Amino acid sequence: MIPQRLARVAELIKRQISSIIQQDLQDPHLGFITVTKVTVTRDLKQADIWISIMGDAAAQKASVDTLSRAQKHIRELLAGRVELRYTPALRFRLDKSIEHSSHIAEIISRLKKEEGWDNQ
Repeated sequence: MIPQRLARVAELIKRQISSIIQQDLQDPHLGFITVTKVTVTRDLKQADIWISIMGDAAAQKASVDTLSRAQKHIRELLAGRVELRYTPALRFRLDKSIEHSSHIAEIISRLKKEEGWDNQ
């Protein structure tokens, strides 16, 4: 399968999973969730759903656990929305890249202040 098709399928799954999480799941354990990225295997039988969750580590873990438990239900809803030969098995992964970027920006800002570069 060509990489362009994989990218299109991953983007389609990303949009649909985002919609399912926002509109169809009514669980109080779910925090504010953003689907940041989806990666699919070449045979389209497995999809890793990368999510960013606002909140502390406990809230993030609770949201990931809730989504993992609801994986079968989410997969059934996804199957009804996309036309694929196989609906991929879903794995939810916590994406910490936003937190990491924020941490790096704070370090750079602090270094600029220490070196006096912020006044230039």
